[in-house]
Amino acid sequence: MKKTLIFWFAQIFAVSSIFAQSAEITITPRFEGELTKPQSEKADIGFGMSSLYAFVDGNFRNENFSYSASLHLLSKDPASLYNYKAPFTNGTWLDWAYLSYDGELFGGSLGKMVLNTGLFEMDANDVDCYTPVASSVWNSMITYQTGAALRFTPWETQTLEVQFLTSPLMEKLSDKDFAWSVAWRGEFGRFSTYWALNQQRYTDLAEENGHGFVTMVGFGNCLTLDHFKITLDVTNGGYGNFSDWSRSEFSARLDWFSNDMFKAGAVVGLQHLEKMMYGFHFQYLPFRNDTLRIHASLAKRGYDTCDRELCDYMMASLGVTYNLHLNL
Repeated sequence: MKKTLIFWFAQIFAVSSIFAQSAEITITPRFEGELTKPQSEKADIGFGMSSLYAFVDGNFRNENFSYSASLHLLSKDPASLYNYKAPFTNGTWLDWAYLSYDGELFGGSLGKMVLNTGLFEMDANDVDCYTPVASSVWNSMITYQTGAALRFTPWETQTLEVQFLTSPLMEKLSDKDFAWSVAWRGEFGRFSTYWALNQQRYTDLAEENGHGFVTMVGFGNCLTLDHFKITLDVTNGGYGNFSDWSRSEFSARLDWFSNDMFKAGAVVGLQHLEKMMYGFHFQYLPFRNDTLRIHASLAKRGYDTCDRELCDYMMASLGVTYNLHLNL
């Protein structure tokens, strides 16, 4: 199965290179140290989100057609990117790779893409995020899945999108598990919204031929000012029914970007309706652009992933990211 997927994605981008008008390639290494200190336990020090990424974006001669890919080439556990047992459930070296068409009213995408969650937090590339201040949903959910999307843009500032994808809960293709989503993105001057509903089908291994669905709803709201951006993401967590908010998360973020060399942000959240999470992150851009970024983040958290018990702990990270941009 892995060889088949690699073959078809290779064919897609081979054809893309023939008919493409332009290509932007970004090589992004990131080196990071991370400290995790659970309450009443020894601190654990590791390499955090140290990684190597490659991004490819471009248009065809007909500029309504475009393509995009994100390759996660290395991580602190590189073997897991290539020796995965369940490519639809686990992360792989290929985050996304899809072809898109966007006209005045209709558009669509085909390939591996991001499942709509309704959370603005998911819009940033992984290499530009910081684990200590990320939500539990971001830390635990695999959103890169294969399928198709259809978009409708009745006005320039309003877009509706429907997706039909493989499910992040699918362990093997023969399970025939899938996911669907419907999302709305809107802009109203300085205020923007990203609301979505998705369902993911899974095979219940405890019951012969048993299947079930988990439902996720997300409400992302963002206010952008001259030097600040305020974001509020609300979700039920996506682990149960629509009415089940026992694993919900509320995340409020404040980002400051008035200076070309310094950026900062703060976050406060409520996890599982039980534990508060709060922290901050800081960026230093010595060349006043994204070529080189030195970052630091610190947070007090009460929950990490869906498999971890509720507990208080501190997380901190310090790292550097470099972007090499190539235009072909």
